[in-house]
Amino acid sequence: LKAELHRNMARMQMRKNSPGRARRQLSLALQLDEAIGEYAGMGQTYLLLGELHAKSQRTHTAAKHDYGRAAHYFNVAEAPRLAHRAQVKLKTLSGGGPVARDTWLTRILDRGASYLLRKIEKRRALAEMQAS
Repeated sequence: LKAELHRNMARMQMRKNSPGRARRQLSLALQLDEAIGEYAGMGQTYLLLGELHAKSQRTHTAAKHDYGRAAHYFNVAEAPRLAHRAQVKLKTLSGGGPVARDTWLTRILDRGASYLLRKIEKRRALAEMQAS
């Protein structure tokens, strides 16, 4: 419970754009969670550290490490949804972002391109028949 309080205080510090204070609160939360073996709490803390480090291009390596550790601790805590969330953030940060969903615009573009390809193939076939 006390570790959760430190994580909430860190979230507030992150909103206030005070990364040093947020990092300090997260390290306190991590110490408390490690002392009692609260793996889900450690995963939450590393997830927040990853978000803190992901804001700056200079600390992307640290963010990747934090997201990886968060996924590990969530797996140990048998929280697959949270582990997947950490893995998605890690993948997004690594440049292999989530697959874009189909929208009405992409479907229209796809249908239009297919239509044009069919027309081109028909004209090419007609031109080959006339040339023969």
